[in-house]
Amino acid sequence: MQPTDTVQPTAEVAETAAPPTLPTTAQVPPPVVAATEIPCNNSVYVADVTIPDNTVMAPGEAFTKTWRIKNNGTCTWDEDFELVFLSGTDMGEDDVAVGQTIIPERTVDISVALIAPATPGQYTAYFQLTDADGTAFGVSVYVIIDVSTDGTTTITATPTTTG
Repeated sequence: MQPTDTVQPTAEVAETAAPPTLPTTAQVPPPVVAATEIPCNNSVYVADVTIPDNTVMAPGEAFTKTWRIKNNGTCTWDEDFELVFLSGTDMGEDDVAVGQTIIPERTVDISVALIAPATPGQYTAYFQLTDADGTAFGVSVYVIIDVSTDGTTTITATPTTTG
C-alpha cells in the first residue's frame, strides 16, 4: 500500500431475516346473551314463618304452616290466586286463597291449616301458587314434620318482619 492510496472500506452486509409473519386472528364477536324475560306470574320462597323443617309433632296434632312468599313476577296477584296442595302427604287443607292483591316485589304470608298424620314418621307436603285460571307458577313450598309418640312437640317460631 502506498501512502497516497486510500483505503476503501468494504462493507459486508449480513443478510437479515424478514420479520416473522404473525398469524392473523379473526375478530370473534362477544357472545350474544339473550335477555331473560321475567314471567308475568312468578314467585320466590322467602322464609318459613312457622313450623321450621323437621318440627316434631304429636300424632293427630293440628298446626298452621305459614310461608313468606315474594311476587317477583311482573303482574299483580289478585285475591283469586291460591296456594294449592301439589304432592306428598295430604295433611288437611288442600287449597287456600291468597285473599289479597299482591303487587310485584311485595311479600305475602300464606298459611294452611294442617293435621299431623296418626302414624309416627317423617312427612312432607308440597304446595304451589296458581293463578285465577288454575295455572301453577313459581316455586313450590313445602312442610316437613316428624310425627313422634314420645309426647314432645317442638315448634320453633322465627320472628320476622314484612316488607
